[in-house]
Amino acid sequence: MKKLLTLLIVGGLSLTLAACEWDEFDSPFADGADLESASNYMLVEINPAVEIFTDDDDIVISVAGQNEDAKTVISALDLEGLEAEEALERYLEEAYELGFLESEEATDDAPQEIFITSDDLEERGREFGESMRERAQKFMDEKGLGGLVSQGITDEVRDLAEEYDIAPGRMRMMVQIAENDDDLEIEDIIEMEHSDIMSMMRDHHQSLREEFTENMRENMRERANEMRERMQERRDNGNMPPFNGDDEDDTDEDNGDEDNGEGDNGGDDTDEEESDDDTTTSSGLSL
Repeated sequence: MKKLLTLLIVGGLSLTLAACEWDEFDSPFADGADLESASNYMLVEINPAVEIFTDDDDIVISVAGQNEDAKTVISALDLEGLEAEEALERYLEEAYELGFLESEEATDDAPQEIFITSDDLEERGREFGESMRERAQKFMDEKGLGGLVSQGITDEVRDLAEEYDIAPGRMRMMVQIAENDDDLEIEDIIEMEHSDIMSMMRDHHQSLREEFTENMRENMRERANEMRERMQERRDNGNMPPFNGDDEDDTDEDNGDEDNGEGDNGGDDTDEEESDDDTTTSSGLSL
């Protein structure tokens, strides 16, 4: 009887541990029910674009990636339950580790940018957005990236905001709803109540979460690990900006084989083309 009891206890413990391991990165809000308590919305765009909902206390209750790069960044992060500023910093740190914050196209005239948009119709929303942008700018400065953080309002959205006398951040949300629903015109959305607008934002956010299956999360984690390793190797070797000079070592070896100099220009062209391919596929940046 004691042996049987011991087996049952051990078996139960094994099942519990297995369940904990499987759910290691599952959110406590995975069913999306707590989205009803969301009071703040934030969209963070680098090229990875991630949506973050928080409650009245600025605690993150839900996170969803809008594109593959964002899903890659959040694949190994558990941001729900954190204060918004801490969650934002962890997200930016992961994006930095994966190379998304060091675009090789960035220059002094066209620096790396982060856009952070929030619902700025009311003062509390404006203060929330401003504090998030300040935190992101501090992160960029501390990393020595020299980038800029702004609200990310396009001329089109700003013109619409001025035309309808609506805060730019709120208009950005309305435009996003129109982009997500072909049956809605911007004029229809402008006439909606705030509660209806937030409801539509939550519904779309929940659909993004449901798309992010455990299998997809695992695939994105593998991609993130590969990108992290490549970025670390570049930093260790001083091959920055990222995704430049992938085949530098190979090129040196080729040059060493060509004692007589300019023997095979084709090999150099191939190396350059492979490096260009890496720039596109590995970073996913389109700034």
